[in-house]
Amino acid sequence: MNHDTAMAGLAMLLAALGLLLLVLYFTGAAPAGICLSKQEARHLWPRAKLYRYANKHCYSNRRGPPKGLTIEPVTPGGGRPSDPGPD
Repeated sequence: MNHDTAMAGLAMLLAALGLLLLVLYFTGAAPAGICLSKQEARHLWPRAKLYRYANKHCYSNRRGPPKGLTIEPVTPGGGRPSDPGPD
């Protein structure tokens, strides 16, 4: 193997590693920040079967941790804080 072939192989390896890191970063490979209690999950999915995952007693309507779930705060009146309310 000559020097040019080795350098081309190294460049391809580094490019593949960079691409893998980008994919993992943008797909949220570790959604560890979301853990719904059974009560919170039941509130979101009242009739769905709930699955427990992780050792922290987290629940979801799917097997495994949820991906891309955002939880919006709710005011005591039932609306979102950004809602302007009735006119």
